Amino acid sequence: MHLLIKNIDWDYEGQPPESCLLPNTVLAINAPEQWDTPAYREAVAISVTEVYGFLHHGCEIVTQNVDRIDEHGGFRQAFDWKTVDAVMEAP
Repeated sequence: MHLLIKNIDWDYEGQPPESCLLPNTVLAINAPEQWDTPAYREAVAISVTEVYGFLHHGCEIVTQNVDRIDEHGGFRQAFDWKTVDAVMEAP
């Protein structure tokens, strides 16, 4: 299963948005089947921040089938799910 993280509301930290080159939509691959819990949603949000180096004010997370052509197209893989697991295990 894959997760589509979309409508990311980035905090551009006073910089012009076009200079930050931040995606509006990213794809997390190999998510566990039981991903839809508050703890995993929070871990995804933290991972997006850590991968791109910018805070955000929220995002939408949905499951995504990438084994077929989809109308969204052009996804960029942001991180492997192992990154999220590591964040959840951090002290």
